[in-house]
Amino acid sequence: MNLPLRKLLSFFCILFLLNACSENKKQNTSPLFDLKKYFETQIALLKQSNPKVQKLVIQNGQAENRYMQIEDWSMELKPFFESDISKPALRNSYRVDTLNASCLACYVVYIAIDSSQAIRKVDLQSNKNTITQISILRTTGSNLLQ
Repeated sequence: MNLPLRKLLSFFCILFLLNACSENKKQNTSPLFDLKKYFETQIALLKQSNPKVQKLVIQNGQAENRYMQIEDWSMELKPFFESDISKPALRNSYRVDTLNASCLACYVVYIAIDSSQAIRKVDLQSNKNTITQISILRTTGSNLLQ
């Protein structure tokens, strides 16, 4: 093989490797889970199916349990919309821990890096790419409502 051809091949190999490395970096910096979009989808499904749900409210140690039809799913799920961590301003505010990343039974935890964040932690559990459970730990400035 002559020298110019060898240099050209070397150049393309290096270019290919650099491109492969940059593709990997793009995949590893995934955005935070979009809770708002997820709940918008759920609201559309719930409006369509209009299920009767069991609602349990515990306040001051008193539990109230009712079966009911929800009139306004947007209002009912408003606290979840307010817990959206996918905003661009929050991109570097959460540490992401993943267990079993194959997502056959995946568990992802978003933990606030800064203690001033109201949304302290978001736990997502999924099974075969379907969300099965969402748990959100949110604090307020009030000790009364914490």
